[in-house]
Amino acid sequence: MGVERHAGAALADEIAASPENLALTIGSLEQRLTRFADESAVAYATLVQLDEALTHLGTAPRAGQEWGLGALTLPVQGAWKAVTAVVSKALTDATGLPLENWVQALASGTKGFDEYLETLRAVSALAPAAGGPIAVEEAQLELIDQARTSTVGWRTAMRPVADFARALDAVLTELTHRLGDGSTTESAAVTHPAGWLSQLQRAQQRVGEAVDQAADKLHLSRAEVTTLVLGPLTRARERAATLPGELARLHTDVAALDDLLGLLDAQLRTALGRLSRGEAAIAALLFAASVRVPQLEADLTGVERERAELRGYLGVLSRMCDDGAVDLRVADTLDAEYRAQLDAATELRDALANRARLWSDEGPALLRDGVAWAEVESEVARTRQAVGQWRQAQAEARWHYVQRQRRALEQALAAVERLGALPGRG
Repeated sequence: MGVERHAGAALADEIAASPENLALTIGSLEQRLTRFADESAVAYATLVQLDEALTHLGTAPRAGQEWGLGALTLPVQGAWKAVTAVVSKALTDATGLPLENWVQALASGTKGFDEYLETLRAVSALAPAAGGPIAVEEAQLELIDQARTSTVGWRTAMRPVADFARALDAVLTELTHRLGDGSTTESAAVTHPAGWLSQLQRAQQRVGEAVDQAADKLHLSRAEVTTLVLGPLTRARERAATLPGELARLHTDVAALDDLLGLLDAQLRTALGRLSRGEAAIAALLFAASVRVPQLEADLTGVERERAELRGYLGVLSRMCDDGAVDLRVADTLDAEYRAQLDAATELRDALANRARLWSDEGPALLRDGVAWAEVESEVARTRQAVGQWRQAQAEARWHYVQRQRRALEQALAAVERLGALPGRG
């Protein structure tokens, strides 16, 4: 295995497997989970709001419930019924599913968010409260497998939801224009079903009649009443417009969570003696490159920021002394404090820079060897199937596993190569 061939003694210490690595990986998972939970709260809220708006599209509000128009609610309800019929017909044709199915899908999506977060929290709870190594147990592998299955399920559930939101946005954007001021905004995302135009014309007529009656009775302008009547439609469109972008941003976090779950799975299997020597070496290397290197990046950046701040304080203090704006005894006290902190930060920077130099010098060769290992293992899996040793399903499972390792190694290689450009390397 090329990892052993290229690793120098110093870098070997960086990638050596140890029981504490599990706790460090779970710590990274906890940090990523916290970020995902914070960012997903926005998408979750949008999903809930869209679910509520979509539910409203499928039902007519009870008298006075939504619009507060008293006796005028009946003609407005009639207009709303005509509008929702157009929406339902257009969406069914655009997506292949009736509106009721999408109401259920969105409700299921909000539930999926909760279940996914709970599964990930169960994994992060593996870390002992006082830190230190983790007692490895068979049940932990099952929990990791459940979390990775939940990751696939979340991605699978969210993909059609995002596609539907785009279609809904296109349909509702056109409808709000047509029903509001009669203008059109044709979208390539919408293919109108047969009979849609005549149904739209009937809806426009019903909306126009309702608006005229309400405007006359309430002494409001047609524009004001139109905005009131079409309010639920506008709110649903606003939610639909923002949801795909919010979900797309979350997919990046989910991919990172899945990488960490895969790393944790490999570490557990190594501890249980389930991996070959080559796979165990890859797992240790991926831990170092996926957990230690990003932390090294963050530490180097942070200590350089601290050094810059301290140099700034010293510069301001020096100018204040020159201007006679500070007591010399105070200046001496602060000067000594800032310089001691700067010396400590510089010492830490130098130690971190030496580690970064090790990774920049030796890490790429190690990781490229890992990629080469993955290429060979992929062909080994195919060949085992070709000679009849493995069935297709077994070979494909192994191939996909190795390909995930390869992608992780390539991402780690990019991270290691970035170390050479960090401040403090000069």
